[in-house]
Amino acid sequence: MSAQPSTMPAPASSPATMSVLSPLPASGRLPQDSAQGLTRWLDVLATAWDKTSIYLPIVLMGFLALVSYWVVSLTPTTDLPKIEQTQSKAPDSIMRDFAIRQFSPNGSLKSELFGREMRRYPYNDSTVMDDINSVQIAVTGRRTTISAKRLTTNGDQSIYWLEGNVIIIRNAHSTPSGVEPKVEYRGEAISFYVEQDRLESSKPVTITRGNDRISANSLRYDDSTTVVNMQGRVRALLSPRAAQ
Repeated sequence: MSAQPSTMPAPASSPATMSVLSPLPASGRLPQDSAQGLTRWLDVLATAWDKTSIYLPIVLMGFLALVSYWVVSLTPTTDLPKIEQTQSKAPDSIMRDFAIRQFSPNGSLKSELFGREMRRYPYNDSTVMDDINSVQIAVTGRRTTISAKRLTTNGDQSIYWLEGNVIIIRNAHSTPSGVEPKVEYRGEAISFYVEQDRLESSKPVTITRGNDRISANSLRYDDSTTVVNMQGRVRALLSPRAAQ
């Protein structure tokens, strides 16, 4: 018994699928819908450009400023000489052959000052006077006369720096304990502190009190305590006291 080969039917081939594109118009132009879309897109782009171009100069200036700052920050700096503006030391006012008087509220004379020339210096708020003569009258009535080649005072006139043949004389006056004799101070430089009523000097000074005479290389006298402190080569010539 012979086997016969079986014959299998061949599978049917699937038909091929094809898509056909529409041909372009013969004129080569886009369809009307596409042309309108492109036109609208161009209009939007032009509008956006018009709005943006208004701010373009500002944007560019900001960009340039940032670039300039960046360049400067990278540039090495060198120590340049500083130019300091110095205030003039020239006087702003000058008065010659002057006389200044000060009165108390009741009209009595408190002080008077005469001088050859007075100059005010604003850079340190000081006043300098040449060839001065002054009279100070205390509340107790005691008169103090001052003369010097030069007087310098600060802005509030609380300190007087006297220079050049300084002579300070306090006239005799009565006190509860008796009569205070005349006192004379002489030197080349004496400072007078008005509020404390104090005299100071770091240069030789001679004091004459009545018939007594004392000299030293420095002086500190406080009138409120009537204590005199003299140092350096102190020499004294004291007259004998009368027997009590």
